[in-house]
Amino acid sequence: MALCSNRPEGFGPQSHLYTHMLTSCFIDTILEPLATWIYFLLLLLTFFLIRPNPTKDSPPPPHRYLIIGYSILLFVVVGMLSVEIARLILAHLGVGLLPFLYIAFLTAGMLRWRRSMWRPGFRWCSVALWVMLATVGVVKLVGEVKEGVGTRKGTKYPMSDQVTDVGVEIGVCVLLAGLEAFMA
Repeated sequence: MALCSNRPEGFGPQSHLYTHMLTSCFIDTILEPLATWIYFLLLLLTFFLIRPNPTKDSPPPPHRYLIIGYSILLFVVVGMLSVEIARLILAHLGVGLLPFLYIAFLTAGMLRWRRSMWRPGFRWCSVALWVMLATVGVVKLVGEVKEGVGTRKGTKYPMSDQVTDVGVEIGVCVLLAGLEAFMA
C-alpha cells in the first residue's frame, strides 16, 4: 500500500488544491513521525547526559490512581490512532507513517510503568512527546477544517469523522502531557 494513496491534495508539503495548507499526507508521513524521532533523540540525550545521583533516592512512585488514569488515557490515544488508521485503510487513503506512533506510545508507557527504567528527565521527554503530538494534531485539524468538514461525504471516512477523531487525539495528548508533568 502506498503511503498516501488517493489523497486529492497530493504528496508534497503544500496542497495543490488549497493554498497555504499542508497536505494531510505530509503531516502523516513527516510531521507525526518527526515528533517520535525527536522524542527518541531526547531520550537518548537524557540517558547519556543526565546521570542519576546515587546518593539521592529516586522519587516515590506516583499514586496508583494517577498511573491508572495515565494507562487509561494511553489506551484511549492508542485506540483513537487505531480507529484513524483502520478508517484510512477502508477509505483507501493510505496511512502514511502513522503506525510508527505505536512505538512512541509503547516507549512512553514502558518508561512510566517500569520504575526500574526511571532516569531523571525522562518524564520531561514524555511531556515533550505529548505536546509535540498535540501541536501536530492541531495543525492537522486546522487543515482538515479549512478543507471543509463536509468533504468526503458518502465515503467510508468522511472528513467530519476524521475531525472528531483528531480532536479527541489532541485532547487526550494534552491530558497526557499534563498528567506526565504532574507525576514525579
